[in-house]
Amino acid sequence: MAVTQLTVKLTGGVAAASSLWLVSLFGFQPGQPSYDALPAFGIQFVSLAVPALAMGVAAVIAWRYPITARRHKAILRSLDRKAKSTASYESVAR
Repeated sequence: MAVTQLTVKLTGGVAAASSLWLVSLFGFQPGQPSYDALPAFGIQFVSLAVPALAMGVAAVIAWRYPITARRHKAILRSLDRKAKSTASYESVAR
């Protein structure tokens, strides 16, 4: 659980830093009272187009992921075993 949270925090930090760097390429400077058309477009582009592109790439990868009925059953068995072991661990811990 802690490793998952660490990963979430690190990827969030990297995403924020890279987003600020990308919008700065469009002339965005934080703290200005108003922005011209290009920095405003940069903010829209980074907040809309970049995530859409990333989701599109993920969709293509997921679409091409080979999974058969046999593999699906193996995954379900593995998840069931994991759930049972977690449940037995929780009952012992109480």
